[in-house]
Amino acid sequence: MKVKHENDFAHYELKEDLVYITYKKGTVIDLNAAKEIVLDRIRFQEEKHYPVLCDIRAVHSMDYLARDYLTREGLVYITTLAILIKAGAIDLMTQLHHTSHRPAIRTGVFRKISEAKEFLNRNIKLLIPICWGVVSSYS
Repeated sequence: MKVKHENDFAHYELKEDLVYITYKKGTVIDLNAAKEIVLDRIRFQEEKHYPVLCDIRAVHSMDYLARDYLTREGLVYITTLAILIKAGAIDLMTQLHHTSHRPAIRTGVFRKISEAKEFLNRNIKLLIPICWGVVSSYS
């Protein structure tokens, strides 16, 4: 598997068993961009499940359809998601969208990378593989 990839919107990197997605400065994300971002991530991950740290601090704007796509179809092959934000309009939109459209996976929104990594590491320990038909659930 490749450990780095880049497209017009973001840099992707696999390190410490985490996928890091860092959006490029001034990125504008509409539905078409969101679809390309997700497709590139799935290819980069080679359809394997990983926790993801997504740094959207440099994103200029993201429309509603893109946010909706990313919180639904965009979660394929993601076990846990930490979103790194900064104060501003994107922060407010992300917080509101996260509150009203609960993702199907454990997701956290953070302003500090250390808190985002701690969240991912804490939740990785909760992800126990399903074996022999036994399912464990954690709150």
